[in-house]
Amino acid sequence: MGTFVALLVDDERLKELAKSFEYYGYEPPPLLHVTIVFLGDVSGIYLHRLVATLTEKVFVAPKRLRIVGYDLLPPGKETNIALLVDEPRLVELRNEILDIVKPVKEDRFEYRPHLTIARRARAPDRETTERIVKLLENLWRTGRIPRTVACRELAVVQSIRGTYRVLSKLRTVD
Repeated sequence: MGTFVALLVDDERLKELAKSFEYYGYEPPPLLHVTIVFLGDVSGIYLHRLVATLTEKVFVAPKRLRIVGYDLLPPGKETNIALLVDEPRLVELRNEILDIVKPVKEDRFEYRPHLTIARRARAPDRETTERIVKLLENLWRTGRIPRTVACRELAVVQSIRGTYRVLSKLRTVD
């Protein structure tokens, strides 16, 4: 049961794009988002206090994100097809939230802002990975991968067995 703070994205183009990878066993995630801070497996009174503390604050969060590329993540497993995001304010927002919540555990991977558009449970074989990379290259080159997406809101989200539940929407300003 992982808990995280994320910018939620609602974009039909990305949902349609995810269908390009169904043949390879990938499915769209139930909630399009860019994770800002992974808080870890928190529950009970600690989770309640974290959410209450975050809800009291007002954050400066971007309304649009610029997509600068794509990748298969995490490295070595390639279970997620991700669009890479470049927005300087994301790092500032992340640092602000980290100062407030002091996460239960550190992220296992270096922070790379990204938007997962499709995922699968197990890593694909090398041949499948190569086909996916070629498909991504073609989609990028032909402009079928959007270059910007709108952010709907900043929220505290909990992941339970592959589903997501928004625990609290956080207040933001531009």
